[in-house]
Amino acid sequence: MPTPSCTATFAYVSNEISNNLSVISTSNNTVVATVGVGSRPIGVAVKPDGTRVYVANDYSNNVSVIDTSNNTVVATVGVGSYPFGVAVKPDGSRLYVANGGSHNVSVIDTSNNMVVATVGVGDGPGGVAVKPDGSRLYVANAGINNFTSGSVSVIDTSNNMVVATVGVGNNSRGLAVTPDGSRIYVANFLSNSVSVLDTSNNTVVATIGGQRQPWGVAINPDGSRAYVANFSGGNVSVIDTSNNTVVARVGVGVEPIGLAVTPDGSRLYVANSGSNNVSVINSSTNRVVATVAVGMQPAPFGNFIGTAPCFSPTPTPTATPTPTATPTPTVAPTPAPPTALAATNVTPVGFTASWSSVSSAIGYRLDVSTDGSFGSYLPAYQNLDVGNVTSYPVVGLNSKTKYYYRLRAYNGNGTSLDSNVITVRTSKFP
Repeated sequence: MPTPSCTATFAYVSNEISNNLSVISTSNNTVVATVGVGSRPIGVAVKPDGTRVYVANDYSNNVSVIDTSNNTVVATVGVGSYPFGVAVKPDGSRLYVANGGSHNVSVIDTSNNMVVATVGVGDGPGGVAVKPDGSRLYVANAGINNFTSGSVSVIDTSNNMVVATVGVGNNSRGLAVTPDGSRIYVANFLSNSVSVLDTSNNTVVATIGGQRQPWGVAINPDGSRAYVANFSGGNVSVIDTSNNTVVARVGVGVEPIGLAVTPDGSRLYVANSGSNNVSVINSSTNRVVATVAVGMQPAPFGNFIGTAPCFSPTPTPTATPTPTATPTPTVAPTPAPPTALAATNVTPVGFTASWSSVSSAIGYRLDVSTDGSFGSYLPAYQNLDVGNVTSYPVVGLNSKTKYYYRLRAYNGNGTSLDSNVITVRTSKFP
């Protein structure tokens, strides 16, 4: 392999309906690649050296291994049933995969992508995290058989044995370990709380209430803040870890699930499964500074941000070309407006917006409103760049409600006028 010419930081966002991975450059918040993986990808982990990304495919019962130098799948590893969360040991030697259906953890040797051990844990394991010194693995067991329990299994990574099981709140999902390894923060989905565990004695030392179906958890590099994605709240709780109090709540998109912090701690990326985008939060101001459209139902679970090496190809010597006349390039005109078409797939909580293709367009922007004159917009659906497609799912809506949508086409020369407006009423629940 050639010597890396640089490094760059990327957010690797799994899209569970699109069955792919959106690769976002954190330098400019643009999607630079889309990688096809297995069925219903959820858990994502980045190897510490940045050379590999691991994606748990929940319905395929396997893990996709991605080479970050070219964003291609280089291996697929079979694991247990319904793999969910993944985490890599800090030295990069082992990958841990929580299998929610088979109630165990697959241990994979990353040097050859072989399963070397299987560890039985609690009911419905999902979230996984490794202690920074690599000595312990923590697994959140959701208690999916009755949804009235939740626990954390503590595994000694030297022998892959469970050494403790700690009761937490109901339906525990995501968890994260502080950089000093002293505390674990566990999101309890049905208890609307976060449990704080002391790793020295594996006991719960605090419970932080007032959450709204908390799912993902992340901690910043200096350990001063814990971030919790509130699925039904549509926001992120910012917790001061010195006293375990919520100091801010930041509104994001619809149904946030996964979240991760950049290595320098300056930005937080939040995947909104209901609005098909990622909110980027400035951690110093707790404000959303960008929204990035991704695939359908993004749900990255785990630490999905990493710094990957990048490579410059060795230039190939070429003969000096004979000068030829260069024709004057033809600049594509500003595209005509698209024609908005009738909505399809209308449900109580959403619909699919459709429109005609415009030949010179390289993408489209979507507006959705409950006001036919577009005096206001739905959150996340104002001038939303949906890419070069002719349909897009609009989700997270209210039942029996009238909505309006319109489009604009764009290319490098400008943006079209608005399309016609389509009216759609969501259906009622059965």
